[in-house]
Amino acid sequence: MLIDYLEQTNQLKNSDIYETFNSLRLTIKPNISILDFFPKFFDELKTLSKRDTFELFFEIEGTHETVSDCSIDSFEKMEKHIAEFSNDSEYELELKINKKNVDKSVSIYFVDQFSDYLTSISLLDVINLISINFEESLVFEVFSKIKKFGSKTIRFSESGKDEADLNSFELINVRQNKLSLLFENATTSNFAIDLLPDDFYLITKSSYEKINKIFIDISSLLSIVFISNSSSFEKDGSFLYKISGYKTISESLATIDYEASTCDILYKIYAWSYEGGNSSDKIGLVRNVLSIHLDSNDRVKIDNEVWQAIQSNYQIYLKDNVQSYLEIKNKIGEFVIESSARTYSMADEILSSFKNSIFVFVTFFLTVVVVNGLKDTGGESIFSDVYLAIVIILCIISLVWRKMTVKQVLKQFESASATVKQILKLNYSKVLMQSEIDQCIDPVVSTNRIYLKEQVDSYSKWWLGIILVFGFSFASANVYFEHSDSFINKLKEVLPIDSDENKAIDD
Repeated sequence: MLIDYLEQTNQLKNSDIYETFNSLRLTIKPNISILDFFPKFFDELKTLSKRDTFELFFEIEGTHETVSDCSIDSFEKMEKHIAEFSNDSEYELELKINKKNVDKSVSIYFVDQFSDYLTSISLLDVINLISINFEESLVFEVFSKIKKFGSKTIRFSESGKDEADLNSFELINVRQNKLSLLFENATTSNFAIDLLPDDFYLITKSSYEKINKIFIDISSLLSIVFISNSSSFEKDGSFLYKISGYKTISESLATIDYEASTCDILYKIYAWSYEGGNSSDKIGLVRNVLSIHLDSNDRVKIDNEVWQAIQSNYQIYLKDNVQSYLEIKNKIGEFVIESSARTYSMADEILSSFKNSIFVFVTFFLTVVVVNGLKDTGGESIFSDVYLAIVIILCIISLVWRKMTVKQVLKQFESASATVKQILKLNYSKVLMQSEIDQCIDPVVSTNRIYLKEQVDSYSKWWLGIILVFGFSFASANVYFEHSDSFINKLKEVLPIDSDENKAIDD
């Protein structure tokens, strides 16, 4: 690699290096002969990242040549240029590399100089630069020998030795949930935020203290942004944040300079607030505690004591909410009991309609058919065609009424169950998770549905059976009493019976 060759030839001290996110400018005035240095240097250009482009300016005693690739033609062009001068001529090389972000990876050729660049600009500029290059993750591919280090989503690793997919560390929906919570609970001014404190919290630290410090400061700053009610970068470069809790605290920081231990506490407070449930409540609790945990200058004091105070207050919060939780669970239980009672009531409605239908038939038979029939012309007229027509009409009406009753009861049950569930979610979704409400309601609704359908099927079958039996019995009696002669004649026509048998039938 390029830096290794410069170190081997002891030319790093004769080099002027300036490396940024997007470019590298390397100027070398070697103190060894051209032929001893240049051929191998040209070969090292082949180790540059394929995603980057370069221009090499080779000046010898005031004349120069330029190449932009490592082809044979380019090398021969430089050889021809060298041949015009003696081997001991003074020369200078200037290499300009244009770096590109491809597949979430950016090249770093000189880590020390890159870290110098990061410390020379403001933290806000560093955040903006990383934000521009960041898309769920970012890999800095380092073209020198280093041990891998970084955060969950931003990693520095040696070229050719990075095999893991960073997307597996921080899922997109998790990031979006945290950013959504930020926008719901806080405001930011003068800068856009699409990065998390997690992106800069180093899981594995490096031997490059400047990079460690930058990541610690940015992680701390973003943790404050996520915890505060509002934050902004002022025109003079200072960072201003406000926390509204028991008291309202505003603090302006000219520089962000936190110890690693302070960063750990800030990150721990942020992570606890934004992970798990009840995030909005936890953020409010954190603000309350921070607003009264101040130093002698009325500045927010970040130490282990504030972390312990937050945890203690949260335990009190949980105890206070246990009673409310139990009351809500009891109310849900009452809704469930009422729902079950309505289910039994609906089953009773089917039974009541069934009884009413039977009562109609019995009333008809006793008051209309029997009384009127015996009073008028005797028993034969009970099963007359007129009364048969009435029975048929009653049977049809009863069948239609049965169908409507069954359909309406089942529809009412589904509607009532859905309404109860919706009411519970609207009233208690901020206290209980929807899945917890579903776990309370769904099994009971399912059990009630099965019970109701079984009762409906049972009553409906009995209802249908009685209607059919009553109608068939009355029709049979009608044929026997009113149409026996016609029935016998039809029977004679259908059955092959001789005259003696016909006479027997007539007798």
